[in-house]
Amino acid sequence: MLTVATPQIDERAVILRLEGDLDAATVPILVHAVRAVVGPPTVVIVLDVEGVGFLDTRGALALQVARDEARAGGSTLVLAGPTPALSRLLRWTLADLALPIFPTVTSAISFARRARDRDAPPC
Repeated sequence: MLTVATPQIDERAVILRLEGDLDAATVPILVHAVRAVVGPPTVVIVLDVEGVGFLDTRGALALQVARDEARAGGSTLVLAGPTPALSRLLRWTLADLALPIFPTVTSAISFARRARDRDAPPC
């Protein structure tokens, strides 16, 4: 089971908090959640994966599909807060090579704000 909560940071960045397992059975939940927030004005989508207890190869592939969906819509997808066990799984599946990974949600939000400020129109 995978649940996704979506607190809004501001009009250009969104955090999707994932809780549960990211595997073949839950891939559609992740992809649907990302598709729902992709595109202008969202610049950065932060996947808070601290609550993900399991990741299989289908889940890792889903992260890459979600990254591609975000890119196609003009957004950037990043991961934040993986546990040590999840970090090992991300390395094992090579997902760590496909996505920016931040140790905390706070550091990912800082990245999102820099991206927002960089892309903001001049006053």
